[in-house]
Amino acid sequence: MAGITTDAIKAQTGSSNVVRIIRTGPETITNSQAIAGVYGENEIAEGLFKLLDIDYVVVDEEEKMDFIAIAGCLPAIYCRVDPQSDDNIEAISKISENFPEFRDIAKKCEKLVPEENKEEFISRFTTPGGVTQAILNGLNSGKSLYDSLMMGIERNKELSE
Repeated sequence: MAGITTDAIKAQTGSSNVVRIIRTGPETITNSQAIAGVYGENEIAEGLFKLLDIDYVVVDEEEKMDFIAIAGCLPAIYCRVDPQSDDNIEAISKISENFPEFRDIAKKCEKLVPEENKEEFISRFTTPGGVTQAILNGLNSGKSLYDSLMMGIERNKELSE
């Protein structure tokens, strides 16, 4: 869940057995193409991912879920930004310095971009006021992809407060 920490989930549910998951959009699940990031290891969750054919990465620090949150937005962002562009390559390289798994996740997200109806895909993928919207706002204002992705991380942190 983007923007919601495991401590907040524990407080809301009253359970200490919590796994935080951030995944790509709903269509990617129904098409067996989903990618997820997970904080907190859990055999049941891992079994469910395998059953649903979800490609996932388990992170060892909750702060890394910020990177997972923006990675989950990449299929929609790649409808506007060419994954082969210098702007994307530079952004992915910079982020991968702090989270090496990001490069592989981004590569997988390239395959989730639809061939047609990209604006419709973006609108179905985007939550008003959410992380994807923050990234798109940055791009729409002329910021680089890297700076826009950092806006997404900041929005994710705001949502967790």
